[in-house]
Amino acid sequence: MWTYGQPVPECFSWRLVRNPNGGSIASIGNTGLGYGMPGKECTTGGGDAWITIEFFRQYGQEKQIILGNAHAQAITSYINNFDMTDLEAGHAKTVEQWVLLGDPSLKIGGYR
Repeated sequence: MWTYGQPVPECFSWRLVRNPNGGSIASIGNTGLGYGMPGKECTTGGGDAWITIEFFRQYGQEKQIILGNAHAQAITSYINNFDMTDLEAGHAKTVEQWVLLGDPSLKIGGYR
């Protein structure tokens, strides 16, 4: 992993989960450098913004209320929408490094 051109020992998501003084239950994010598109393409061109928005679409519109299911469906949708053989676009890299760290069985919003 890299931060401002400097190597770091762990990704930001892992840092959130492993915090010994009250870390998160789970975190989703890139384990390396996330790819993005500027402007309007950030919602249509793939990369980190697209898959992140898709995760929330899976939760809000598709009613995927279990964290692991919403994460898996976002990745599946990404694979179905973009050419994974286009190495220059970085689509394979996006799905490989966009990980869920923590308990995938959590219900988003908790139980009432």
